[in-house]
Amino acid sequence: MMDFLEGLIPLAGIVFVFGIPIVAILTRHQRQMAEILARNATSGVGPNLSHEIADLRDRLNQQTIVLERLSSRLDAMALYPVSTGPVLPPVVEHSKLTQLGGG
Repeated sequence: MMDFLEGLIPLAGIVFVFGIPIVAILTRHQRQMAEILARNATSGVGPNLSHEIADLRDRLNQQTIVLERLSSRLDAMALYPVSTGPVLPPVVEHSKLTQLGGG
C-alpha cells in the first residue's frame, strides 16, 4: 500500500504543475469568449449579420434558378435549331428583266 502512495505522489505533483495553468488558460479563454458574445449581443451585430446572410442566400438561390433556366434554353436551342425558312431566289424587278432580254 505504501508503494502505491509513493508512486501516486509524483503523479499528483505533475498533475498540479501542468493542470493548474491549463485550467487557468481555459477559464480565461471562456471568459473572453463570453465577453465577446455579450458585446456582440448588445451592439446588435448578430441579427443584422444573420439577416444579411439570409438575403445573400436568397439572391444566390434566385441566380441559380435563372442560370438553370438559361442553361435549359441553350440546350433546347442546340437540340432544335431555329429554321430561317426556305431559301428563295432574289426578286428581280420587271425593268431589269427587259434589259436582260427576258421579255
